Amino acid sequence: MPPHTFISIKPSAHSKEVPRQLTYIFHQMAPSFDNETSLFNFAVRDGNGIKGIVDSGISKVPQQYIQPPTERINKKNASVCKIPPIDLSKLDGPEYDEVANQIVRAAETLGFFQVINHGVPVELLESLKQTAHNFFALPPERKVVYRKQVSPSPLVKYQVWDEFCT
Repeated sequence: MPPHTFISIKPSAHSKEVPRQLTYIFHQMAPSFDNETSLFNFAVRDGNGIKGIVDSGISKVPQQYIQPPTERINKKNASVCKIPPIDLSKLDGPEYDEVANQIVRAAETLGFFQVINHGVPVELLESLKQTAHNFFALPPERKVVYRKQVSPSPLVKYQVWDEFCT
């Protein structure tokens, strides 16, 4: 049930009672994230993730997810960053070193970059995006079987090849 479910119950037409509508409100209580451990267990260990936290019916953002005011970006002083796309078709020619340097600089300074002319069909990219969406929309009990227990990266949580990548 969603966090607030309204169920209306009416006596049947055969009832001898005066017809009246009874409405019951069932509240599904949101889990209590009273400490970092319970939040971590719910989101990470149990595989619910951020989506699970939101779907749980919480009424406020857990403190761990609120950036301190002193660390927030001052929008008045923020500059617009223009990120030129990197043309990968030039990797096969004399501009290989320049393209490689563009990738390195973008990765080191921004942490991300856009590539064009990469040769990957749009259909494959759309399929990959849909596959990822389908996987993360699964309930935690289905995703947990794909949990990667040992990972060289703290960012890798799942290793899925069989069911979703065929």
